[in-house]
Formats: sequence, structure tokens, C-alpha cells
Amino acid sequence: MNKTLVVIYDSITNSVFQSQVLAPLYAQLDAKTLDHVTLVTYERTKPDTATLNKRIPPRNDLSVIILKRPPFLGIISLWLGIPALKKLIATNSFTSILARGPLAGWIVLKCTPLAPVTIQARGLCAEEYRYANQESCPWWKKPKYNLMYRAYEKIEQTVYGTRMPVTIEVVSNALAQYLTKHFGTPTSSITLATKDIPAVMNQETITAARTRIRERLNIPTESIVYCYSGSYKPWQCADETIAYFIETYGSINQTILLILTPDIAPFEAALKKHNLDASRYRVCNAPAHEVTQYLAAADAGFLFRHPDVINWVSRPTKMLEYQAVGLKIIHNSTVGCLVEHT
Repeated sequence: MNKTLVVIYDSITNSVFQSQVLAPLYAQLDAKTLDHVTLVTYERTKPDTATLNKRIPPRNDLSVIILKRPPFLGIISLWLGIPALKKLIATNSFTSILARGPLAGWIVLKCTPLAPVTIQARGLCAEEYRYANQESCPWWKKPKYNLMYRAYEKIEQTVYGTRMPVTIEVVSNALAQYLTKHFGTPTSSITLATKDIPAVMNQETITAARTRIRERLNIPTESIVYCYSGSYKPWQCADETIAYFIETYGSINQTILLILTPDIAPFEAALKKHNLDASRYRVCNAPAHEVTQYLAAADAGFLFRHPDVINWVSRPTKMLEYQAVGLKIIHNSTVGCLVEHT
């Protein structure tokens, strides 16, 4: 049997878990390219049965094992995750092992696996930690900040610079170039991820969804719709997007800004602050399984990011969703894989 072990360290509650981790596994199981998946997830708090079944619908060809994830204190925290996983690997005949990210990858490599190992590189841990904390970190927390940054960087160096026979699966050419330059990752070990890219919708489905969602949102057929999909977070450039829409398209009456977000109240407040007439925008929280249906109602999608290496090497989920329905992407040249195709 083709039995694979999948190890994640960023929790099943992660916003992209179902679309970027679970959906590709289900697709492979349904296509019979995998016979069975054992999913090991390290969790701070063990989810109850109802939550677990909601996040991971039960099926006979998928087993879930939950292991304890202690607070991250550097490599010592990862050592605690080794014994249970090492025992699992030793007592099962896995034909392949997949680790998501450098933390899961570090633990897997320490378990001396015999099966082929693929480590998914989806971003840069140390740089993401730096980006999230550099401006908000008070001076008296700087020593801890520096220690944590170096810990993440050391883990990445160990994993991505390993000379063990592993495959490093990256999401972009920019990330591949970064890993090779900064960690010495052999180019022969790198592959580009494709299994987690959403399928492109056919034109008939797009047209039907476009008509249905525009009717639902009271958007005229002749309107030109620009979409922002995401949360009201500074790093997603929400305010910059609204300002750009008003400056560029505000004088064109047939244009409408469609915002798909769980953060309805903050967006409505921001739109009122910018004095955009209520007839010129729609704000709604699309169900996760209907996001691409709502996107089909648009003509173009916004994807602005701040100039930083973490954005340059990324492959944003929203970009993939825009591309799945054939939207033109309006961006500010801060994401490498978007610049490649401009």
C-alpha cells in the first residue's frame, strides 16, 4: 500500500489548513494515488471531537494523531516532539513522509526516517517572526526577540541546508532562490509545489456564478467590479487598497468595490472614513466553500503587500483563488511570482 505520513506543526486551526493541506490529501486519496494518510498534528490544546470532525471530516483512509505542542522556546521545544513521532515511524511502514514547514521538518529529520521525506517550504519562519514583531517589540523585550529570531533561523538552516536526501517543495521560484542563497539548499533538491493549487474553473461555471452572485449582491450586469478578498489586517494593505480604488476608479460611476472578508465592521468603518458612497461598494463574508463563486462576480482582484522579503517569496492563497476564476490581478510588484507573470 502507498501509505504516507503527514506532519504539521502549525495546527489544524490554521486558516489555510483545509484548503492547502487537507484538500490536496483528499484529492490524492480520491484519485487512489495514495491509499492511506496518517496525519500527525502538534497542537497546543487538544481539540474536542466535534471540532476535530468539523475540521477533518472522518474517512477510513485517513488517520489523525494529535501530539502535544509546548510553547515555542527554541529547539528544546522541538526535541519534546521527537519520541512519540519516532516510535510511530519505527512501528509503521510508511512509503513517504511529508512535513509542512521547517519546524515539522526538523522533528522528522531527527527521527532518522527510512522513507523518502518531502519538506514543504511555505515561507520564512525567522523573517515572518521579525516582520510581525520588529515594530511592536519594546526595548526590554529585545533580548528575547533576538533569541527567538536566531532560534528560528538556526532551525531553518538545519532543515533547508541539510545534506540528507530530502526534497524541499517550495511555493515560488523566488523562495527557491532565497533558500539556495541563504541556506545553501541544493537546487537538485528543490521542486515547485503544484498539488495545492486550486483547479481553474471552466468558463461555463464562472459565467453562471457571476450572474448568480451579482443578482444576490444587487450588482448591475454592466458594472466593473474590483475585488479585495481578505481580512482587515495591516499586512494585507486593506486601507491602501481602498485608497487606491477611490483614487484610480472613484470617478468612474460604473465601478464597484467588492470586499470579501470576515471583518465586516472594520471595513465598513474604513469605507465611511474614506467617504465612499455606499452604492459603490459591497462588503460581505462569503462562506469558505463559496469564495471562488463570489470572486467570479468580479473583473479584477487587488493584491497589495508591503515591500518585504516574506512577501516577495510568498505565493498568496488569494492570488491562487483569483487565478482560479481568471481574474486580472492588480498588484504593487511586491510578490515575486506575480512580477514574473506581469
